[in-house]
Amino acid sequence: MKSGWRKIHFEDVVSDETGGNVKSPQGDFQSSGLYPIIDQGKSFVAGYTNDKHRLCKSKIPVILFGDHTKCFKYIDFPFCLGADGTKILRPKIEAHEKYLFYFLQTIPMPEAGYSRHFKYLKDSEIVLPPIQEQKRIAAILDQADALRRLRQRAIDRLNMLGQAIFYEMFGDPATNPKSWPIVTIKELTASTQYGTSSKAGDVGNFPILRMGNINESGAFDYSSLKYIDLSALDIEKYTVRDGDILFNRTNSPDLVGKTGVYRGNSIYAFAGYLVRLRVNEKAVPEYVGIYLNSPFGKKILRNMCKTIIGMANINAKELLTIPVPLGAKSCKDD
Repeated sequence: MKSGWRKIHFEDVVSDETGGNVKSPQGDFQSSGLYPIIDQGKSFVAGYTNDKHRLCKSKIPVILFGDHTKCFKYIDFPFCLGADGTKILRPKIEAHEKYLFYFLQTIPMPEAGYSRHFKYLKDSEIVLPPIQEQKRIAAILDQADALRRLRQRAIDRLNMLGQAIFYEMFGDPATNPKSWPIVTIKELTASTQYGTSSKAGDVGNFPILRMGNINESGAFDYSSLKYIDLSALDIEKYTVRDGDILFNRTNSPDLVGKTGVYRGNSIYAFAGYLVRLRVNEKAVPEYVGIYLNSPFGKKILRNMCKTIIGMANINAKELLTIPVPLGAKSCKDD
């Protein structure tokens, strides 16, 4: 390790300042107000309140960690804390908050499902260079993050274009103005398969797609892949091929049900929180994917999901019951 760099146990660097703060239940969230409410969900701001007595007591800036979602947020403005499952973290020794925010995101944590993940952070070690080096690293990563956001904005605009084309061709599925026949996803499906529950790591024969590799609009992000070994008997069962749909069956309530269509010839495994769906000759995969990611599709998913300890779930059987307007151009050519 470089001169002046130290490796220190998490609990000797980070203070958990969650206790003593008022937590705002989701039922109290408002669509606007004086103070933003930050919780462990994917959305940066979950809601608002006008109650100043709910303001976080910790010195700003702080790092928020989603105990169930593994989501990190850097907060440098007055805010109120959301419901149970959000940790407020601050350095207890000389450490740059933004450097700490970026470093904590590099700590590997297994998927613990409905369980909590903070225990994995508490067992970790943090590498601390001299404070000026921490600031320099944080500034570089800030620039990289700004570029990533610009790229994501461009991707989101392209996906908005896809949604616009969908509505122009098939109409609003909420009203079905073109009177397309309504079928269920089951009628469009050749097979469904849950992903593997085997633990992934930094090495293995196959890269594995996890729920974090599919963004909200359905695009795949291959920048943070893990790897897994599969037996010869499991390769066909737990890998994707060109045209397969991957459906995120378990996530936070605002992200459950995000859907991506894999296109390519590389072999990827897929994890247990995903369902692989293969359409039959009645449908094109992209039509089903865009429909599920549409505002109307997401509304259906939100209404049918079951939420337990901050995590929502939709199983494969429920997925197959979702109604779909079968537009003529959504079908494969004969």
